[in-house]
Amino acid sequence: MKALFFQSWFEKWSPLARRGKSDPVMPHWQSIELFPQPEIGIVEMTISGNRPGRVKYQSTYWPARFLNPSCDPQGKMTFKPNEKVMVVGRKGITLLVTPIAP
Repeated sequence: MKALFFQSWFEKWSPLARRGKSDPVMPHWQSIELFPQPEIGIVEMTISGNRPGRVKYQSTYWPARFLNPSCDPQGKMTFKPNEKVMVVGRKGITLLVTPIAP
């Protein structure tokens, strides 16, 4: 009886049991991981507004987008190839980038 109760509780409340299943609060595919120490990446394909691009980071090419795309709704701010950006986190396999502070 205790094992059945625990299994039922675990499946309902544990994030480990819900992995890959729909979670109305924060689906695992929407979670953002911010890195403890941001690092520099090099833009390989232009990133602007709501348009993701690609960044070379730790010797590998990754899809990348702005950390907060709504901060540039007109898409005026862009990162062009060979520009340096600060890689601050990731969402799935997409890196989240910001401009490097002057």
